[in-house]
Amino acid sequence: SHAIFPKFSIIAQRLRLRIQGWLTYYGKFRKDCMRGIFYCFNERLVKWAGNKYKSMNWHQKYEWVNRQVKLTPNLFPHWKAGFIGV
Repeated sequence: SHAIFPKFSIIAQRLRLRIQGWLTYYGKFRKDCMRGIFYCFNERLVKWAGNKYKSMNWHQKYEWVNRQVKLTPNLFPHWKAGFIGV
């Protein structure tokens, strides 16, 4: 059986409030620590892209996520806040 992967926008919609809450709560005092957390989160998005698009190599996965950041910078609150590095 094949795994069913939700659309990228649905993932963003489901996580938007939680990420915004992290930014609001932790971002006031521990913004430097959040860089690592959101780096790991972006890495997980790369892994999701690799699972959804099996034919991509590792470089293409990173390019795909970086392209999403450029095309829809407001999709995830942490992207909008500048945590875009993968």
